[in-house]
Amino acid sequence: MNRTQTNKKNGKQVAGRNDKLEQASVQQNDLVRDIKQDAEEEAGRIVAEVEKALSQRREDLSRQVKTIRDEAASTASRQMEQMKKSSDSALAVERRKMRLKVRDNMLQEVIRAVEKRFADMVSQSQYTDVLAGWIVEAAIGLGCEKMTVNTSVPESLLVTDRLLSTAQKKVLELTGRTVSLKKSALPPLLGQGILLRDAAGQLAFNNGVHTRLLRYQSEIRAMIFDSLFAGENADF
Repeated sequence: MNRTQTNKKNGKQVAGRNDKLEQASVQQNDLVRDIKQDAEEEAGRIVAEVEKALSQRREDLSRQVKTIRDEAASTASRQMEQMKKSSDSALAVERRKMRLKVRDNMLQEVIRAVEKRFADMVSQSQYTDVLAGWIVEAAIGLGCEKMTVNTSVPESLLVTDRLLSTAQKKVLELTGRTVSLKKSALPPLLGQGILLRDAAGQLAFNNGVHTRLLRYQSEIRAMIFDSLFAGENADF
């Protein structure tokens, strides 16, 4: 095989790996859309429960107002006004507490759901592309020349020399920098994902699944807010 044929073959292999990385990105976007749909369905049920509780409080308030009116017509107006102000304030505080509780509960549910979905992906063939993408992201973020890659036990079998070579080439393509990636000799991670360290072990970039989700929790909170309280003016 002459040099021209070899270059063409290598070019096709690199293009194939890049296609896989792009497919992994699309799969992650699909995963986010599925999670948003689940959150919206759960939101409908929770919002209905919240509105039912608030409706009951309003009915209780109406009965109290009627009692005051019957007992003292001359002073009822002032008492009702004061009571209305107090009850409105109390309802606003309670509603905000309920919203915060719902938001925090939903955030934890979403994080658990995403972690479970990524755990289920480990046995799938396309998961190596996901790992490669995380390694590239961490290598660019850490910005060192020589780095070690650590993973959990199930993922360590997927981090091959070929995968690390693919990640090195992708970093070179995106940044123009040449990097060296090797598997870490340290004990494996307890959680899913990857952790990159510099050669001296002084700098690290944590790209574990849980850590990645924490980075995006502001976006997840915004998604939950849109699903639960769209059109309402809530102070979060």
